Amino acid sequence: MKSLIVCTLVALAGAGFLLPPDPATRAEEEEAIKSVLLAETDFFFARDYDGWASTFVKEPGAIQIWNNGDGSYTQSVGWETISKNVKAFMESHPEPNTTMLWRENFTFRHYGDAAFVTFDKYMGDRETAKPIKEIRVVEKHGGEWRIVCVAAFIDYVEV
Repeated sequence: MKSLIVCTLVALAGAGFLLPPDPATRAEEEEAIKSVLLAETDFFFARDYDGWASTFVKEPGAIQIWNNGDGSYTQSVGWETISKNVKAFMESHPEPNTTMLWRENFTFRHYGDAAFVTFDKYMGDRETAKPIKEIRVVEKHGGEWRIVCVAAFIDYVEV
């Protein structure tokens, strides 16, 4: 029995499950993830549907969700619904959004070929903008990071 346990632990360690990733590799992965997250919003603001869509996992489990000022929330579940809703929004609002935008305070939790990321997004005047708390879940598909979950929370009391 001890041999089985030792062999299993050695196999898991060899596969990278019990060892922390190399810090340089982790930093590279986080920069790659961050690049996709920044591109997603930048493409959306530019009303570039194809660029925006290239940042997503196109599967039924994909989700977008955010809160509304009246206390309710809006969600789109599944790539087909997300795609349809964003395409309709871009068609009805074709002008790019040129609001000043920046993101900071990124935190990452890695889970193999997936990661949970939080950050603060700010829009508007740097002196008065309040943070929008953003969450993304990303997965690696074909060696590339793609978004599977978008969540955004605005503190409407402070806005």
